[in-house]
Amino acid sequence: MWWMAIPALLGAAAGGIAAWQQSDQEQKALGKQKETAWKQYKLGKEHSDAQYAIQRGEAQSQAALAQQRLDQGVDMSIGQMNTSLLAQAFGIQDAQIQTASNIGASLAAEGASGARGSAAGELIRAYETQGLERNIDIQNRQNEQALLGLTVQANNSMADIVHERNSWDPGGYRYQSKEAQDAYNRDIAKLGESNFDWQIKQAEPSILDYATGMLQGASSGMSMASSMYQFDNTYDVSGSIKDAWNNFFKKKGGAA
Repeated sequence: MWWMAIPALLGAAAGGIAAWQQSDQEQKALGKQKETAWKQYKLGKEHSDAQYAIQRGEAQSQAALAQQRLDQGVDMSIGQMNTSLLAQAFGIQDAQIQTASNIGASLAAEGASGARGSAAGELIRAYETQGLERNIDIQNRQNEQALLGLTVQANNSMADIVHERNSWDPGGYRYQSKEAQDAYNRDIAKLGESNFDWQIKQAEPSILDYATGMLQGASSGMSMASSMYQFDNTYDVSGSIKDAWNNFFKKKGGAA
């Protein structure tokens, strides 16, 4: 019956080898998944960088176009303002001439009537002079306010353009947002690598795994040996083989 131990030993050896092979396959599969995950991160990073470069280039082009339009608008507004100031200067000159003419006519009328230096005439001439001065002062204030408004609006628009340009470069909010997203994606990828390393470590067969595999293999071997023994007892295979062997040699001896 000693021969029944042979299938058990062979089964135990096969079970140990199977435990090692299964662990090796799992480790290789996890290693491949880890490598693929890191390649996916790198491809995602390259795609993100390319998209950022495209968006930055478009934003810079739009900013340059906006600055060009702003410069054109400022030049046009200044040209219109200069034309308006020239018209105002001619208007003031005409008003001054008209006022001087009115005052001269008033004085001449008083002289002709013999009432020169009358209080009413002086009051009218003073009011007309003050009215001209007030109109000139109002126009000057309006011109100053218009110029100030144009300057403030142009400076604000230019500040917006500069802010948009700088946002795509180091220190800008878009650049910082991109760096933050890249750092997050890199940390997630590193975390994934760490998790794969842990799984690979867990997939390494332990002594218990080897023992379990060998016991299962030995059990299967013993089952097979038991089946063979029962079959032999039922059909006396070994006896038949033994008889056939003896008969073979007997025939050989008789023939000799």
